[in-house]
Amino acid sequence: MKRLALFFLMLTASIGWAVAQNRTITGTVTSGEDKEPVMFANVVVEGNTSIGTTTDVDGKFTLSVPASAKKLTFSYVGLKTISVPITKVMNVVMTTDDQTLDQVVVVGYGSGQKLSTISGSMARVSGEQIAEKPVANVMDALQGKVAGMSVMTTSGDPNAVASVQIHGAGSLTAGSTPLYIVDGMQTDLATVMAMNSNDIESMNVLMDASSTSIYGARAANGVVIITTKKGKRSDEGLGHITVNAQYGVSQFINKKPYDDMMTGDELLQYQADHGYLKAKDKTDLLKKLNEKAKNENEKEAWPFTPLFDVDDYNPADYNFDWLDFLMGRKAPTYNADLSFSGGSNRTQYYISMGTLSQEGLTRGRNSFTRYNGRVSVDSKVKDWLKVGANLFGAYTTQYTSSFEGNSYVNEGPFGALVQPRYFTPYDENGELRRYWYLTQVGEAAVFQDVRDEYLSSVANGYQANIAGYAELTPIQGLIIKTQAGLDLTHSTSSRHLLPGAYWRTDQRGWRSERRGLTNLFTWTNTAEYRTSFADQHKLTFLLGQEWVQSRSDIIAAYANGLEHPEFMLLGSGSTQPEDLELPDQSKGGYNYLSFFGRVNYSFDNYLHLDLSLRSDASSRFGADNQTALFYSVGATYDIYRAHLEHVKWLNTLRLRASWGTTGNSSIPTLAFYPHLSRVNYSGIFGLYAASIGNPNLGWEKQSNLNVGVDFDAFDNRLHTVTNVYHRITDDMLMSVPLPYISGFASRYENVGSMTNTGIDLTVSYDIVRTRDWNVYASAVLNYNHEKITKLFYDLEEYKMPSYGLVYKTGEAEQFLVAEYAGVNPETGKQRWYVPDENGNISEDRVTENYEEDKLLRASGKKLRAPFNGGFSMGASWKGLALDIDWAFNVGKWIMNNDRYFTENMSRDFLDNNKNRKVLDAWTPENTNTDVPKFGEQIAFDSRLLENASFLRLKNVRLSYALPSQWFEKIGVISGVRVYVTGRNLLTFTKFSGFDPEAGYNMAMNSYPNTRQYVGGLQITF
Repeated sequence: MKRLALFFLMLTASIGWAVAQNRTITGTVTSGEDKEPVMFANVVVEGNTSIGTTTDVDGKFTLSVPASAKKLTFSYVGLKTISVPITKVMNVVMTTDDQTLDQVVVVGYGSGQKLSTISGSMARVSGEQIAEKPVANVMDALQGKVAGMSVMTTSGDPNAVASVQIHGAGSLTAGSTPLYIVDGMQTDLATVMAMNSNDIESMNVLMDASSTSIYGARAANGVVIITTKKGKRSDEGLGHITVNAQYGVSQFINKKPYDDMMTGDELLQYQADHGYLKAKDKTDLLKKLNEKAKNENEKEAWPFTPLFDVDDYNPADYNFDWLDFLMGRKAPTYNADLSFSGGSNRTQYYISMGTLSQEGLTRGRNSFTRYNGRVSVDSKVKDWLKVGANLFGAYTTQYTSSFEGNSYVNEGPFGALVQPRYFTPYDENGELRRYWYLTQVGEAAVFQDVRDEYLSSVANGYQANIAGYAELTPIQGLIIKTQAGLDLTHSTSSRHLLPGAYWRTDQRGWRSERRGLTNLFTWTNTAEYRTSFADQHKLTFLLGQEWVQSRSDIIAAYANGLEHPEFMLLGSGSTQPEDLELPDQSKGGYNYLSFFGRVNYSFDNYLHLDLSLRSDASSRFGADNQTALFYSVGATYDIYRAHLEHVKWLNTLRLRASWGTTGNSSIPTLAFYPHLSRVNYSGIFGLYAASIGNPNLGWEKQSNLNVGVDFDAFDNRLHTVTNVYHRITDDMLMSVPLPYISGFASRYENVGSMTNTGIDLTVSYDIVRTRDWNVYASAVLNYNHEKITKLFYDLEEYKMPSYGLVYKTGEAEQFLVAEYAGVNPETGKQRWYVPDENGNISEDRVTENYEEDKLLRASGKKLRAPFNGGFSMGASWKGLALDIDWAFNVGKWIMNNDRYFTENMSRDFLDNNKNRKVLDAWTPENTNTDVPKFGEQIAFDSRLLENASFLRLKNVRLSYALPSQWFEKIGVISGVRVYVTGRNLLTFTKFSGFDPEAGYNMAMNSYPNTRQYVGGLQITF
């Protein structure tokens, strides 16, 4: 008992002694910039981070510290971390940390560079700007975000991939898409599309030779480096869990072209006035349309119900909304993902999984579905050894629309335009007509949803990206790294038509199967050494070797004459000779072997020089031309750090310049090689000369000069980046037409040259920046001047009438059209200007005879727009934020093929609906018009070539992060954020079609981009 009493006495004394040794410290933390309190700043005892707290919303804190503690350390994102001697009451002022703005970014091989030391042209987009966009297409989120990068989403199909170009097109017929690198491994847009945007930490876009030449042959068109999220260290070793969920709806973006078409009653009157079906008036025309449909249905042995109630004609009943019928779905989008991240001082991890489902607007099957997962682990096994692995996998299912580019009158926006509105697809009982005769094309057809009962066409894809690395640091400053990875794509395409498709002459079924396996293996080895001396000189040496190998194997098989819907596999097909088709198989591949090096030198943190060299060997060229050497030199002079640090309002003034070369080998793998291919002639196997080849084929070479200025001021509120570039392409890889006597149509040769010269501007300004408020505005702009300087055979001009395009030296690739001269007021006939031998036109050279070979001329309307960019603005107050993004494209032109049908005055086009513009056609009483008289067939001339420049409200996002103190008592949830997003809400354009962005050089039944509304929720644990 005495011992127990003594124990409690000693325990009480110890507790009292311990309490006596602690001190309670109070204080306030404010910002030196705006004198506002800094809330949620970290306050810890120096040397003992387990004792600490955070400031409250008023910047105040209270902390009990041991008597032995000497200093407290204060830290906050964007402010300098400071240690301050402890006093009983502390008033701490924290200042802006300029070093946090000087981030280390990945610009090639090695451990990265600080932004302030990079001599080249580079743009960085954070993961926050990419995440939560309501599309499967990740690159779409970059539209209008990067000066110098043109991103165009040319289709609203959920499966569409964005078209991306950096500083224009560097080649006319070879590839012009950038190189994509994900966590150090080469990949393509298909894999990027399969990624979850919430897994992306950042995207770095490299645009000049100083940045890209280290990638050599593959980097002629720029490089997009994608860095995925990694786990972050935690002193407690605890992880973070994040859940994201979205639901949205897509709808048709623009109905104006449809509203400009005739109503059913207007078309009936127009057709009757011009003697369609020899009708006397509208009532007589309705009767004749009924009779024609009845006769055609009887030919097909289809049941028939009258299309019209002629005795009870009411104009209001004959104005069916075909656009709503064919493209009017409110298509849903679902997106959800879950991630786990964390780590200790030795090992960090990031694990995520997600799913996305996006449906299209069409009546038929049209959707994109994705399931994806990612695992990233990095571990410091020893102080001198670090290893890591990245595993990514995705499974996609795609139902792609089939109407784009086709004049289908029962599908797509074009079908909505040309279908007469006095028709309705429903019978008198409100049931969809399953037997439908299309008078416009004189054949039977069914609507998409009926067709899909018989026809199935689905593509499935399996993507896997497996990479691992080991990084050794045998001595201080030396990093030896080996990294290997495999990018694997297994694609399947399965199509079948069930027997009994009553609209077909042969009502038996068929099946086709296609399997493709593509693998891209990359193995990279680098040694990087960093050293410094005399406290002013810093040197980094990098040596590397890389091996890239790609292999593909594609096989396809077919079966015809399937007669039972329960037996639809390939083996159930007919064996009759007329039904048999041989299976098809193709294999391909290419290799690259590369050696490279880079030297970076810095003097006193204001002068930076870099030199890179790379040797590439490619299997795409003959033995004598496989290897090429590429190089770059660059310099950065930090004028602010060298001379102007005393200027209070100035934060950054840097001058950058670089020059270098890159190569392009994006051509078919056997373009240099003369080879044979098989042919089956009357069932007999044979061979034919498929390619003449070109053993002298070599690299397309590009040289790039870039000069840039970085300017930041007013406590880093104003941030500007300016880059001027001149890009020269020589020995251009072009598909050159051959004389017919050769027996070959064309072959690739190193001929021709072109230039791209332009300027990139990036400006951002923090209008208000306080503890609670932040208001900002930013803009990016690119101007690119493209010029062809040399063509094959020393031609000054090469016309391509089938594409409506022309190459012309001294100018950009442009549209080739006949110039419309209006209507002859005396005759109502069309007229065109006749160009002279130099392509010039004048009022005294016109003709009423359309002869294509005499009238086609270079229009001066460029294929690629010279101006593109965007601007953003936003504001936040505490947890509430509003962000608005606009994108624009100026100088874009497109041939509106739809108008050829809706404005054609020929009698052959009288059966389809018409734009009201034709009501202003020439007549003896109406001579002052540019619409020719009835009976004239229009041509693909300058009338149809339209200015498709646009300004688009790309994204609007309103979000609210609930106050974190709401969840302190719960202890499980650490944060909740809700948001709503609108995409493509407004578009300003002169283009008369549905979407100025859809289509490349021609709009023909294009699938327009959609307007989307999305709501989302993010919860962190």
